[in-house]
Amino acid sequence: MQIKLSEVVGTGKDGRILKEDILNFIARQTGAILPPTPFEEIRPPPPSAVAPSTPAAKPKEKTTPPSIPTPAIPKPVFTGKDHTEPIKGFQKAMVRTMSAALKIPHFGYKDEVDLSQLVRLRSELKGLAESRGVKLSYMPFFIKAASLGLLHFPILNSSLDENCTNITYKAAHNIGLAMDTSQGLLVTMSAALKIPHFGYKDEVDLSQLVRLRSELKGLAESRGVKLSYMPFFIKAASLGLLHFPILNSSLDENCTNITYKAAHNIGLAMDTSQGLLVPNVKNVQMLSVFEIAVELNRLQTLGAAGQLGTADLTGGTFTLSNIGSIGGTYTKPVILPPEVAIGALGKIQVLPRFNHKGDVVKAHIMNISWSADHRIIDGATMCRFSNLWRSYLENPASMVLDLK
Repeated sequence: MQIKLSEVVGTGKDGRILKEDILNFIARQTGAILPPTPFEEIRPPPPSAVAPSTPAAKPKEKTTPPSIPTPAIPKPVFTGKDHTEPIKGFQKAMVRTMSAALKIPHFGYKDEVDLSQLVRLRSELKGLAESRGVKLSYMPFFIKAASLGLLHFPILNSSLDENCTNITYKAAHNIGLAMDTSQGLLVTMSAALKIPHFGYKDEVDLSQLVRLRSELKGLAESRGVKLSYMPFFIKAASLGLLHFPILNSSLDENCTNITYKAAHNIGLAMDTSQGLLVPNVKNVQMLSVFEIAVELNRLQTLGAAGQLGTADLTGGTFTLSNIGSIGGTYTKPVILPPEVAIGALGKIQVLPRFNHKGDVVKAHIMNISWSADHRIIDGATMCRFSNLWRSYLENPASMVLDLK
């Protein structure tokens, strides 16, 4: 079998191609199933040579197997200046892979699934699986259902050659699972744009924030400032960027270096008489919610009058787009180069939700749609940022602990 090394994604140091990369490439091309990688048995450390002398031997305590630690939120990064570092290793491989996938014209389809019966079935089988030493999640059911579907629609389990002249239908259903690893994303995805976008959507319960803004609105007006929800959204984003600085970075044209921005210059897409403009609030990391509201009032007044200046429209590092102001719910926002991420805020809707007691209550729900540059940002990072951003808004009092 002839292999073009240019098509193989290297996962070694500086993007070098390893034996495992070749085997994985062959498996994807031929549908072969590779044997599992052997692992070395973990042995307990040998007993110490000299036993400590004690008056009486203590009874042995029962030990429980170590649990897998949950990923901790990175500590916030405070720095006074931008810094640039080279892209290397798995991140370099991801840049190359995502850029190569731009020739694929993507389209998306979304739906919802009622898993009520599956929840009951898994609950019944969970104990049996654990008795066999296996943790049973929902994922095996999802994967098997996909495989059964592929039997009816084999074209979804095929590949297209480089010249787009032949389709190869794969016999094996080698279904991948996107997983977060400490070394980077190993799954190939991209979109048909200059920047390989990927999207992430979530909903936020703003019920507590609605009450807080209602309490503060009169106070802000007494100071001559209109207080919308946007200053809270912007400040929460800045607090999140302290923990995930890669979302406030930029990638150079050659895709060789990342520059981490010290300032959080968060842009707000505005529909003005001059068209869509994106002025930004400078140094949000140093501003209070009230100070952000003051600056937004200034920018919105200038935007309505068509008087936004160059200083207001340049230097942005991260953007939020408020599609909810025109009745929008979901969208796929487009990243504004050289930024690497953008969020679109949907309208706030009063919808029924379950509280912690299982009772149906009225909740103020907003949908958020994120887009990120998949060459340097993986889905897990975007998800964790979104979860942190959402937690600040769902419990706005928590922002007080992290305000600077």
